[in-house]
Amino acid sequence: MKQFACWLLFSIVMFSSKAQEASLDYFISEAKMNLPVLKENYNLQKIGEIQNDIIVAQNKAFQVNATSEVQVAPYFNNNGRFIDVTTTPSPRAYGYDVGITNGGLYSAQLNVTKNLFNQKIVDNLLFQNKVQNNTLSLSAEDIEHNLVKNITDAFIMAYQLQLQKDFTIEILKDLENRLKVVELLVKRAVLMESDYLLLQLDIDSKKLELQQSNG
Repeated sequence: MKQFACWLLFSIVMFSSKAQEASLDYFISEAKMNLPVLKENYNLQKIGEIQNDIIVAQNKAFQVNATSEVQVAPYFNNNGRFIDVTTTPSPRAYGYDVGITNGGLYSAQLNVTKNLFNQKIVDNLLFQNKVQNNTLSLSAEDIEHNLVKNITDAFIMAYQLQLQKDFTIEILKDLENRLKVVELLVKRAVLMESDYLLLQLDIDSKKLELQQSNG
């Protein structure tokens, strides 16, 4: 998470004009939406909410099961065949009456069950899932707290750097104006050349500061 905050600080410094327009809330909102560990935590919380419905459905809802069975009735000596399965046997065939069996025996069964004595089990499963969801929620809050702190620190640091940069630019402009005046005074022998060189050295130092602040 600290690496993410450092990346944000770098972005703020590099795009200082945008940083001046955007608020701290903007950067915090962007960080929350793009932090992978926070996304994963939110997804796990959603799964936990769905898990409650699954627990209730598996343990409290009606369970429906359907089964079917077919028993085929064969015929012997049917059209020259020793054994045959058909719904149109010949008159000389031996077997079950086709009018009764329709060539076989068919059965189907539909079972509807509901467990009436597992409330404690359901309550225990729901409680365990609630504890897990609460743990995820607390973890998300802790992540968000640290994220907000790191982003705020990075934003303040970037703002301070920008102010320092603006201040240095103003000083540099003033020194360059003074250098022009000193140059004229040196030519008129009012000031010594060393005064000019010292001022030029100060200007070079400020330019170096700006280069370092720009990376």
